[in-house]
This record gives sequence, C-alpha cells and structure tokens, in this order.
Amino acid sequence: EDPDYGTAARDLFDRIRASSPSGKAEIDRIANGRKATPALLGYDAAMAIRAALSVDDRRYAFELADQVIARSGTWYRPRDDRRFTLVSTAALVSALEALDEAHYRRTIDKMRARLANSQEASGAWLENETQPSAQATLALLYSPQAAEREAAQRGVRWLISTLLEKGSLATFNDYM
Repeated sequence: EDPDYGTAARDLFDRIRASSPSGKAEIDRIANGRKATPALLGYDAAMAIRAALSVDDRRYAFELADQVIARSGTWYRPRDDRRFTLVSTAALVSALEALDEAHYRRTIDKMRARLANSQEASGAWLENETQPSAQATLALLYSPQAAEREAAQRGVRWLISTLLEKGSLATFNDYM
C-alpha cells in the first residue's frame, strides 16, 4: 500500500467520523443529502463501507452495512428509479462481500438475483447503459450460482462489443 494513500485515506475517514461518529449517523447524513435521488443511498453506502475497510474500521463498516440494508425500503426503488437502484444494488454486492460475505450471504443472494433478472437479452442492463451494465456485471461475476455467472459473461460480451478502437468503452444512453 502506498503510504501517502494510507495517510490521505485515514485523514479523510477521520473527518467523516468526526461529523458522523457512527455508521447510522453517516447513513442519516447521506440520506439527508440524497433526498432528490434516494436510490443512490446504496451506492454511497457501498463507497463508505469500502472507505471504512480501507482504514480497517470494520465496526463502522458493519454499522453502515446494517443501516443501509435496514433502509432498503427507502432506496431500493426499481419502479421509480431503475438506473440508480441498479447501480446501488450492484455496488453494495461487492462492498458486502468485501466486508463479510458469509454474514451477508442472504442479502447478497437476493441482490444478485434481482440484478440477473433485470438483464436484457443483449447482455446489457437498462437499454444498453454502459456504467450500470458494468456495475451489474461485476456484481454477478463471482456468484456461486452458475446462471448468475453466465449473466455476468453475457454482460462482459456486451461490454466488449461496445469497445472503441482505442480500447475505451462507448457509452450508450448513459445518464450517470
């Protein structure tokens, strides 16, 4: 690990904890800031979980995870905001796996099933949106379920099909 990164990560996380001494307080703070786009709460929480893990604060990471899962009724909104719900769900899968895959197995399994069931025939998600498709593909890639791993492979094939000549991904209909 780069010592400069470690120092910067610790300083930033200390500032977060100063304003939000618990995971619940941080989820409250994020939710308050996301009133216009509540479906992004899961995405923001996933980033906070990863930040807590990067400085070895597992207690705080568990508090964040438990709070965002408890609030899923407020941010999991596939009928109202498919795009941000998908991105939040996909981001949370990998964050929960990094935190404690066994502990969150049932939640991860439900999230992966929802992601796999929302894939389009082309292999993409959300009418060929690149970022949500990449996020969902990553969330399904290491699933213990063969059907979900195959969905991830369809996502990989679709993403490869969008590569531009210089190797970057094309963006299709992306509102992210």
